[in-house]
Amino acid sequence: MRKINKSILGTLVLGLSLSFFTSCEPVDEIGPQICPTDVFSFTIDDLILSGESNGSVDLSTNGLNIKADLQNEKLDWELEITSATASKSYYGYSKSVDVFWYGNSKSNPIFSIGEEVEVKLTIACLESFTKKVTITGEPNFKNIDASYGALIRDWDRNGLRPVAVADSFSVQDGWVYGTEEDEKAFDFSHGFINPSPLGGTYGVLSGNSLSENPVWYFGGTGWNVVAAFQDLKVWNTDSLYLNVYLKAPENVTNMDFVVTLISEVDNESRKVNWREQINWSGWKMISVKLSDLDPKFTDFTGTHTMEIQLGCTPEKQMEGEAHCDFIILTVGEPFFENE
Repeated sequence: MRKINKSILGTLVLGLSLSFFTSCEPVDEIGPQICPTDVFSFTIDDLILSGESNGSVDLSTNGLNIKADLQNEKLDWELEITSATASKSYYGYSKSVDVFWYGNSKSNPIFSIGEEVEVKLTIACLESFTKKVTITGEPNFKNIDASYGALIRDWDRNGLRPVAVADSFSVQDGWVYGTEEDEKAFDFSHGFINPSPLGGTYGVLSGNSLSENPVWYFGGTGWNVVAAFQDLKVWNTDSLYLNVYLKAPENVTNMDFVVTLISEVDNESRKVNWREQINWSGWKMISVKLSDLDPKFTDFTGTHTMEIQLGCTPEKQMEGEAHCDFIILTVGEPFFENE
């Protein structure tokens, strides 16, 4: 719920008290409405879980669109989605509730198949309203609404630019550059051992120097992302996040993962970059606000290409490798709140 400023509340109380003692006229309402009016009527049937069927939801094909009409009254509300292992909360001050949920949680792990999930809506000054559903399919985020975001690629043939086959890289998946150029070799392939928390296949960027000298940069791969951006319902880059799972093999250090977005406006090409040094062990979800890309990214008009690249920092290397999975755009907040 929104926090109420105590100083403002005190001023309101003092003003109401003075009005009571100095006038017999009714006191006009001051400040925003906190509780529902006397005519407000809400029951458990007014909490709608679109996508639920017979008490279950298959997150491998769709999610839940959780709705509630607050009868044209602007009210504080909190929506809590919880299971034995995961949780996710949403907050609002509005005349309705309209939330898309696909198994995402506030932090690892996400919700999983077989779990019983409690969906609880709390409206200011009222008791909570609760419904329960059981998850019958693993979340894969392949059919998400554009108001939630856009899954670009997960290497399991999901997303707006799915790979052609899960087993290996195909020319249909994009292009690779850096191969045996400038005395270095680069390769992009698919990995299966120790998958990310989303499971399945992931992308593997690897390279090595072809000379006796270490290098800063190995190469990268890229693909068209026009569809990912053109369907989004939010255009403010301050409200859009790019998220990806990353890791490097245990014996590999100084790896630098770079994402580049390329756009063309008025026949001028523009590149913005996000650079992340992989200095941790195991898979980790990394997120960046699009407005924080370098140089500052204020408008994604004309964005047509995404590149992911492998480099080194803070020292040159003879060889390198990094793994990535589940590249997704999200609206309003990063994929995980706590990352």
